[in-house]
Amino acid sequence: MIKFVIWNGYQRTVKEFASHDEALTYVQNYSDHSEYVGFGCLSDKPKKIIKVNLIDTGGHGYMSVSKKDFTLVMGGKEDQITGFSGMNCTRVYLEEDQDASTFLRQAECSGFQVNDNVESSYNPSFSCRHNYDAEMVYCNFKDGDVVIFYNDDEATIQNLNGKIYAKTKSGDRYKIPKTNPFKYIKGYKK
Repeated sequence: MIKFVIWNGYQRTVKEFASHDEALTYVQNYSDHSEYVGFGCLSDKPKKIIKVNLIDTGGHGYMSVSKKDFTLVMGGKEDQITGFSGMNCTRVYLEEDQDASTFLRQAECSGFQVNDNVESSYNPSFSCRHNYDAEMVYCNFKDGDVVIFYNDDEATIQNLNGKIYAKTKSGDRYKIPKTNPFKYIKGYKK
């Protein structure tokens, strides 16, 4: 017998099937009648245990996950996360109402386990920019990239002595913090 987890919206069901084919047939029929979210084989040994932290601001909450683990779990489905979440170069901050649940469902359906003893912190000064952009998750600023600031000005990226700068058309040069370039940059020019 093989155990599968099936997510339909926020409802989680675990079913046992005799084979993968039987499970796939069930899921295909199940998804025709509902808003199917995902399914995956449950394993006694997860692919990897994903470490997350919870941040409570007093008014809202976020699940903080490393960008490396986030992209590993989401695996091409990064566009399922809303703009209410935020990110910097190393972490994604998933808002508690929808995006954290989406991530947890995807982790389970992909065979990952999210750590059981989650560290939680109360930080009323934490501020999330709500700047999540699926296209920017894999950003790696290289020389010559043209970026767009939040005021819609364009600038060209320059890497000098391990530091990132953005040079505008008027010649002004701004140092971009590696820890959070999205504080100033909203996207790439395509």
